[in-house]
This record gives sequence, structure tokens and C-alpha cells, in this order.
Amino acid sequence: MRLLLAAAVLVLAAGPALAQQPAPAHVFAQPSDIVATEIAQARAARDKGPVAYRQFAAPGAETFAPQPVRVTALPDRPLPARNARRIWISCDGSYALSYGAAGAGWYATIWQRQKKGQYRFVLDQAGPLSAPLPDVDMIDAHAADCPVRAHRPDDAPSPATVRDEIDAGRLTDEDAPTAKPKKRKDPGPPDPNAADAAAALTADWTHGESRDHTLAWATSVAPGGARTLVVRVKNAGQWAEVLRATAP
Repeated sequence: MRLLLAAAVLVLAAGPALAQQPAPAHVFAQPSDIVATEIAQARAARDKGPVAYRQFAAPGAETFAPQPVRVTALPDRPLPARNARRIWISCDGSYALSYGAAGAGWYATIWQRQKKGQYRFVLDQAGPLSAPLPDVDMIDAHAADCPVRAHRPDDAPSPATVRDEIDAGRLTDEDAPTAKPKKRKDPGPPDPNAADAAAALTADWTHGESRDHTLAWATSVAPGGARTLVVRVKNAGQWAEVLRATAP
């Protein structure tokens, strides 16, 4: 789902604006949160220097040098001026990707929403371009389509709904459903956003997927160090490739 934000405008330094129209109530993603995070990161880099880079890193965050390496294993590095061109975010807002210009090259950052709601990056990479990305007036912001909850034939109306029908004379007390013990749901795979620091430190962030399975990314590294990043999002119930970025 593309979010064309036609009202509120956020400016990344003197870069492009993000304008959007109201999203449906069931969409939890806010691309403007990613823009705000990158603004804060740029200000911190300006005010604090290279140390600011790791301040926006999640536990276990990775970058490339040229193989995958933990951010904490590298010396503090300066952050070149960045200007976002595109943002993709999962429907639930658990993960997002920003892509744009970094000097004459490109950068791509995977952001993870933390327990307190702020975003920190788990994967950051960059690469050269034969020509700089063109300037734009607006950041192209998108949210993945939200999963549709399938209606189950055995879904029973709530007791409150049944009582309304009884009071209206359309049902009798004999029609009221009897209480049934609740089945314990399978908790499924661990929630990466709830993982403790020790688990995050062992995670491999070169590939991953949002909690709601609407945004996925993977970076492959060839023996010679060349990298390819591929990002996919759910669109009309189908996976669609939205970014393929390479670095020699």
C-alpha cells in the first residue's frame, strides 16, 4: 500500500519532504517515524561526531567491511550526509527499510522498532554508484499490505451480540452459546522485537522478515566481496521485489 502523505510535511535537513494522506485505521506503519529517526541520526552525527553512528544501532547490529561484521567490533565511523529517496515499512511497523543517497553512492538501512517504540538499525550498508541518485521533492514512502484475517465458519457471535438478539426477541435463551474452555494457541517463532540482548547479539541480520511477514530482506556476499541486497514486500497478497542494490 502506497502512502501518499498529502498533508503533513517532514523535512530531512534540506532534503526531500514526506507528504502523506491518512492511512486506514488498521495500518500501524508510520513512515514518518523513519524520517524522524534519520533526522535525529544526522543531527547526532553533526553534534557528536563518529560516536553517534553506534548510538542508533540495535544490539547485534551489522554492517559490511566487506564481509558482515558487528557494528560494535568496528571503530567509530563518521556518517556521511544521507538523503532518503524511498521508505518501505511492514504493515505492523516492526521493521522498515530506508534507501537513498549517501554522497555519490547509495545507502540502505534496516530499522527495527524497539520495545519503547523508537527505531534502531539492525543492518546498515552502502555502495558506490556510477552516477548520483537524482534529487527528488518527495520521499517515496510505502507500507506493505496488511494480512487479511480469514473468517472462520465456526466463528460464534460474542455473548453480548447474542444477548442483544435475545432482548430483541429474535433468539431465545436456549440459543445462547455455552462457555467452552479456550484452546492454548501455539506461540509460534520467537518475536525478534522481544528478544533479549544476548539473543540479539547472535542473530544474523543479513536476512530477515517482519513479524507479520509483510517485509523481507536478504543480502548475499560473493567470495570476492560483492554484495547484493534484495528487499520484498507483500502487495495484494503476493511478494513483490521493490529494491535490488549492489556493491562491488
